[in-house]
Amino acid sequence: MMKRLFASLALMAVATTAFAGLHSGTVDVRILAINDFHGHIVQDRFITKQGEKIPVGGAAWLTSRFRKIESQPPLALIVSAGDSVGGSPPVSALFQDEPTVEFMNMAGFDAATLGNHELDEGYLEMLRLWKGGKHKSSRYYPKPFPGAKFPIVCANVVEERTGKPILAPYSIHWINGVRIGIIGVVTREAKTAVAAEGLKGLTIADETEAINKWADHLGKYGVHAIIALVHEGGEQKPENPTGVISGPIADMARRMRPDVDLIISGHTHTNINGFIGRTLITQARNYGAAFADIVMTIDRGSGDVIKKNALILDATHDDLIPAFDVERMVANYEALAAPRVNKVIATLKRGYKRNDGKDALGAVIADAQREAMKADVAFMNSGGIRSDIPEGVLTWGHLYTCQPFGNKLKAIQMTGAQVRKVLEQQWRTGADGREESWMLWVSGITYTWDPKALPGSRVREVKMADGSPLEDAKTYTVAANEFIAGGGDGFTTLADGKVIATGGTDLDALIDYFSAHPDPPDASGRSRRL
Repeated sequence: MMKRLFASLALMAVATTAFAGLHSGTVDVRILAINDFHGHIVQDRFITKQGEKIPVGGAAWLTSRFRKIESQPPLALIVSAGDSVGGSPPVSALFQDEPTVEFMNMAGFDAATLGNHELDEGYLEMLRLWKGGKHKSSRYYPKPFPGAKFPIVCANVVEERTGKPILAPYSIHWINGVRIGIIGVVTREAKTAVAAEGLKGLTIADETEAINKWADHLGKYGVHAIIALVHEGGEQKPENPTGVISGPIADMARRMRPDVDLIISGHTHTNINGFIGRTLITQARNYGAAFADIVMTIDRGSGDVIKKNALILDATHDDLIPAFDVERMVANYEALAAPRVNKVIATLKRGYKRNDGKDALGAVIADAQREAMKADVAFMNSGGIRSDIPEGVLTWGHLYTCQPFGNKLKAIQMTGAQVRKVLEQQWRTGADGREESWMLWVSGITYTWDPKALPGSRVREVKMADGSPLEDAKTYTVAANEFIAGGGDGFTTLADGKVIATGGTDLDALIDYFSAHPDPPDASGRSRRL
C-alpha cells in the first residue's frame, strides 16, 4: 500500500520528497527478486551456519521480510524471474498452484515472467492461472480463480500464425517520477522441457533478440532504465561479485543492448551476482531460500541508470514474525490437503537422495516404472525428480513432492539399436554451442561410456539385467513417462518407438512400488564411466 501511495504522489508531481538515498537529480530504486520458487509456500528449506540448521523461506516469512524492507526507503519493486509455479509441493500443486499466485498477490509482487514449468500443463492452463478462470481443482470452483494482480511479461513465446507474443512483452513502472521498463523471456529449452502438445501453435523465439527488440521499442518512448527478467541461467565461480559468470546468461548479456541495465536470471538454481560489461546479473538460488536485493540509481533528467549494485541474501527469519494474512492462507490450504498428504504408504529402512548416485533414487523410480509397465527396460529423466525421499514413515505427500507432474507411463516397442541411441542422446550440443549432459536413470540394463569419445559414440558395453548383451536387432519393451516418451528433454528417439500401452501415472507406480518393496534392492552402479 505504501509504495503504491508514494508512486501516486510522484505522479502528482510532488516536488520534494525527503528520504535517504534520494539526492538532487537522481532517485534510488530497490528491486527485490526471487526465481524458481516452485510453489514452496510452506517453509521447508534450511541452511547450515556454524553447524546450526537455520530455517529459510516460506511464503509468510518472505512476505514479512519484503514488507519490512519496503517500509524503508528507497521505494521497491518485487519481481520473479520465472518458475514461480510448477514442480511444486502438494499444498500448492493440488490446487493448480493457485496458492502460490495468492501469496504473490498478498506479498505485493509487481511483475513476473514465465519459466518453462509455468507451461507444464500447456499454455492455456498457464493463461488460466495467471489471468484467472475456472478449474475443478480450485478451492474457488465453480467460481473462477481471480488470477494475478500484477503483470506477467514474456516477449519470446509467440503465436506461429501471427508472430505476436501471447503475453505482454513488457511492463512500465513509475517510481518517484522515473520510468522503469521490465521485459520478460523464457529459456528456449522450454521447447524440449515442455510436452510438445502444450506448446502447439506457439514458437519460442531467441531470448536476446526478443529483449533487444523491446528494449529498442521502450527506448523510443524515453524508457532507458530497463530490467530483463530472464528465465535462463549459468553459474558464477567463485560465488561472489568478483567471480566469472559463465553459461547461457553470460552469452546473452554480451549480445544485449546497452539500455538493458539489469538481468535477473533463473532456471539453473545458482547464486549469481556480478557484471558482464556494464550489465548487472543476479540469481538467487531457488525455492524462496534466498532473494536478490538490488539498488539502482537513476538520473532524473536522462532516465538512465548511473549506478547499480546487488546482494544475494538468505531468506532467514531473523527479527521477523510471519505475515499473519499469508500464514493463515497457507494454513487453510494445508488443512484442505492434509487427508491426502498425510496418508502413510510404507516405512522405509533408508532414505534416498535425488542427486546421489549411491542412493540412486532415480534408478528406484525407473525400477517402479519398469515393474508397473512389465517392461524390459525403463528410462527416467532427472528433471522429473523434485525432492529426496526420507528414511522412516513414507507418506503420499513425500512421494507427490518427489513426482509432482502426474505423467502417464508409456510402454514403447524399440529395437536394441534404438535403446542404444537413447543412451547416446544423453550428450549433445546445446543452442549456445556448448556440450550438454542430460543423464538418464535406467532400469533393466547396465552400460559403460567413454567421456573422451565424441557425443553420439560414447556408449560402449550395454547388458540386460540378466547379464546378456543388448542386441541391436532384437525388439524390447521400454517404459518411460509420457514427457520423455514424446521426445521431451531432447530424447527424440523415444518418440520414434511404437507405443503399445499407456499405464497409470508415475506417482501411482512409485506408490505401488514402495508399498510392495519397503526395502528395495540396491539400484546403484548401472552406469559406469570409463
